[in-house]
Amino acid sequence: MTIQSQERGIEDKSDPIHLTDLYNVLLEENWLVDNTNIKSQNDIVFRKNGTDYDRIVIHTIQHQSSRNSFMVTIPLPSRPGAFRTRVVNALDVFLYVSTFIEYYAEMTLPQLQN
Repeated sequence: MTIQSQERGIEDKSDPIHLTDLYNVLLEENWLVDNTNIKSQNDIVFRKNGTDYDRIVIHTIQHQSSRNSFMVTIPLPSRPGAFRTRVVNALDVFLYVSTFIEYYAEMTLPQLQN
């Protein structure tokens, strides 16, 4: 990939390279691709390694225009359940999910006792 294409990817918030980057970040943070829960070819599902129910689902909503939007579902680390929201572009999906996994790690790591 050239520097020009990298710069264009940063400018183009809908560039799918942001989803590839997110995929790599999730794998580094111990989230695994979960092919058993894919409901359509427009879904990407990640499961936190070592858990049964903590899943991140990224569903691509295809529009007639060349731009897609996304429906992102994240688990609630403090109680059973999940939260779903619509995200407009791939860069915002990357930022949203990256922020979530930092929060998830803080909420699920054992608290140090003094």
